[in-house]
Amino acid sequence: MFKNVLLFTLILIAFLTGCAKTPSSSKSTVFVSILPQKYFIERITDGAVDIEVMVKPGSSPAFYEPLPQQMSKLAKADAFYVIGVPFEQAWLKDINKNFPHLLVVDVGDGIPMRETDKPIEFMENVHREKHEHGRYDPHIWLDPVYAQKICANTYISLIKLYPQHTEIFRGNYDKLISDLQGLSEELDKKLSEEVDRKLLVFHPSWGYFADRYGYQQIPIEVDNKNPTAKETARIVDYALNNKIKYIFINEQVDTSQVEKIAEEVGARVVSIDPLAENYIENLRKVGDAIFNSKY
Repeated sequence: MFKNVLLFTLILIAFLTGCAKTPSSSKSTVFVSILPQKYFIERITDGAVDIEVMVKPGSSPAFYEPLPQQMSKLAKADAFYVIGVPFEQAWLKDINKNFPHLLVVDVGDGIPMRETDKPIEFMENVHREKHEHGRYDPHIWLDPVYAQKICANTYISLIKLYPQHTEIFRGNYDKLISDLQGLSEELDKKLSEEVDRKLLVFHPSWGYFADRYGYQQIPIEVDNKNPTAKETARIVDYALNNKIKYIFINEQVDTSQVEKIAEEVGARVVSIDPLAENYIENLRKVGDAIFNSKY
């Protein structure tokens, strides 16, 4: 129902604006899907453009529905930088149709996708008919090496849109890439000493990060749903058998069920955020949390 209303709003906005830009400020506007993208573009443009974020803090990009006010602003924007999160798939066709002037840039272009990790029951060859096999993991930005490719795709588009800023953007981009390379080297050094390479997580957001630094991500959640009582019992058995001391959760999820599991196995629940705006500072915190989990 809400999507039908919003589709009508899209059409109305496109009609009223004639797909023309009438910016409310002297700056041009670009849209991104999630906050880490805002960080990347801010680092590159240094305030030269206004950046609007679709998925606001506390919201999930898996289920997000854009607001009419956001669509009104999108109608006047120069570009929408998409990154492959689920809500984009539901809306891009309509956005492209109703805003033909809008440049849509896939910043994940050229990044190899991984399949979403299977929950514990599948690792133990337990059958569950409704599991969605072959889904791709959208969380590409959580690998600092892939983040450099995301930034490269973004930068190339930005200097085409705003060639008058090329020199400034290039210097800022080079510094950003240097910082991301330094972050990856720092994490590699910090996490290389770990003996236990298992990460028990609620939502499978951290697969790319885990792959990069030699970990195995083990999700609790099954197809974006809380585990059943039977599945929870398997998780508890797995955690006890593997001496799991920490369970990592995203800040956007309800912790009540995870806390019950943690209490049964004597583990600590640690919150880490895949959508924090300050990308480099946040991944340093994530690295520290994982490193400290061995103690």
